[in-house]
Amino acid sequence: KLLFEKEDGTITDKFPAGYTIGYFLISNGYGNGYGKDHTPNDVNLTPGYMGNLGYIYSNQAWNSNGKSSFVAITDSETERVIYGIEDGTDKSYEDMLFYIEADPKGSIYDPERPVIPPVDDKPVTELHAGTLLFEDIWPSGGDYDMNDVIIEYSRTVTFDKNNVVTEIKDTFTPVWDGAQFLNAFAYQINAAQVGQLALPEGAVYEPEIQSIVVFPNAKEVQKQK
Repeated sequence: KLLFEKEDGTITDKFPAGYTIGYFLISNGYGNGYGKDHTPNDVNLTPGYMGNLGYIYSNQAWNSNGKSSFVAITDSETERVIYGIEDGTDKSYEDMLFYIEADPKGSIYDPERPVIPPVDDKPVTELHAGTLLFEDIWPSGGDYDMNDVIIEYSRTVTFDKNNVVTEIKDTFTPVWDGAQFLNAFAYQINAAQVGQLALPEGAVYEPEIQSIVVFPNAKEVQKQK
C-alpha cells in the first residue's frame, strides 16, 4: 500500500490530484554477496544478451537505452491496471507482472492505455479423435494383421470459464470386424474421476474393474455410434 507524505511530515493514504507514481526494477539485481552497487549505468546492451540492464524505469525517458521496458493495460472487468516488465532484450514483457488497485478506481484512469476485453464465459470444448486397431489373439503372434476389430473414436472435453472440466463425451464407432471371435470392447477410467455417467443402451459400467463395457459383441454393432 503506497502512502503519501505531506509537507508537514504527516502520512496519508490519499494522494493529491496530479501526482504520478513511477516504478523501477533492477534487472538481475540479486547477487550472492552483499554490498553490490547497482548503478543506473550498469548496463549491457549486447544484442541477444539477457543479463543485467541495470535500473529499468516505467518512465521511458529515464532508461539508459531510451527504450520502453514497461507495458500497462487496464482490465475492463476489474478496472485493475496491469504492468508487464521486460528485464532483458527479447521484449516479451512477461519477466515480472503485477497489478494495481486504486480507490476510487477511476483515479488512475488513462484513456490512452490499452484495455483487456471481458473474458468470454462461454464453455470451451476440445476435440480428440483417432482410430483403434486390434489384433484379437494378442499376445500370440498369429498373423498380427491388426484388422480383427477397427474402431473410430472421438472425445470432446468441455471446460468452464475457470478451466474446470464439466463434461467428457466419448463416441466409439466400430467400422470393421473381420475376426472369428466374438469380441467385446471396453475401456478403463479412473475411479476417482467418475462423476455422473450417461451411458447408451447396451453399455455397462463395471466398478470392480473400473471399466465401461461399450458393447459385448463388435459384430452386432458395426457402423453404429
